[in-house]
Amino acid sequence: MNSHIPENLRCEYEKNPLGVQKSQPLLSWQVREEAAPESGWQQAYQIVASSKESLLLEGIYDRWDSGIVKSRRSYAIPYQGTALKSSERIYWMVRIQDQSGEFSPFSKAAWFEMGLLNDRDWKGNWMSFLGGLIGNGLLMRYSFSCQQKRIVRARAYVCCLGYHELHLNGSRIGDHLLDPAPTDCAKTVLYTTYDVTENLLPEDNVIGLVLGAGWAGQPKVLVQLNIEYEDGSRQEEFTDWGIGWCVAKGLSCITASTTEKTTMPGWKKTAGTHLLMSPGSCRSTNGRTAGSWPPWWKTQAVSRQAHCFLRSES
Repeated sequence: MNSHIPENLRCEYEKNPLGVQKSQPLLSWQVREEAAPESGWQQAYQIVASSKESLLLEGIYDRWDSGIVKSRRSYAIPYQGTALKSSERIYWMVRIQDQSGEFSPFSKAAWFEMGLLNDRDWKGNWMSFLGGLIGNGLLMRYSFSCQQKRIVRARAYVCCLGYHELHLNGSRIGDHLLDPAPTDCAKTVLYTTYDVTENLLPEDNVIGLVLGAGWAGQPKVLVQLNIEYEDGSRQEEFTDWGIGWCVAKGLSCITASTTEKTTMPGWKKTAGTHLLMSPGSCRSTNGRTAGSWPPWWKTQAVSRQAHCFLRSES
């Protein structure tokens, strides 16, 4: 048996991504360089995919079985299984055939999860501040209660004109910075998907949003929170007028060093004070929501006093 097992499985060049937007995501894998002869030993591959990891490991491929494909290609292979649905998670793995006709064992299972593919998946409306605050950031807050059931999956989708940080029950979600990336908002507006399954409390919860103007001038946001319970029931929370969203003036930009110093004490916690926050207002936008690309992360801090001067030696 061919012992060179494919590894580093990727979908859309990311490992186990959330919020995939394409109807035919691109799949890739690698084989250790030292394991492959100079002529390239992959002669064929087989990709299999299932709706559950247990089915995949049992050999029940209810989403896709590519069959034996004669190709040395191991990157950007389009998914060609059953039609993908919003929020659906697909588990997949791959094996390869070498020059002698021997197949490797299947790789370890990987997965990808779809985003919100249709406009109707977004139940709420865009929100901003009544009267507008051009150039200023916003703080937003919304309280809700979960049902007294076991939560099996919860996803928060945040689409924003400007930059955003998502907080849930006082804790920041994710480590992205300057999210989303700038786009031509008349054509494409990016959103970010967050796994918040472990961040929800059994009863009262609070969503907090820190919005920065960024390139938008005035930040606007569209939020969709989907909660799935063990019994198959579902709960949805979203941005909309008149359901309890509150807004206050925030920063003109978002930085890790200034967010906590300038916000209202407790504004993003369940027991926080938010009497000075006003009801939010709905704002429409012509942009289309679309999946995001790899985010920015903080890699190091540079002192504002650190300067570099260059002088020509004439």
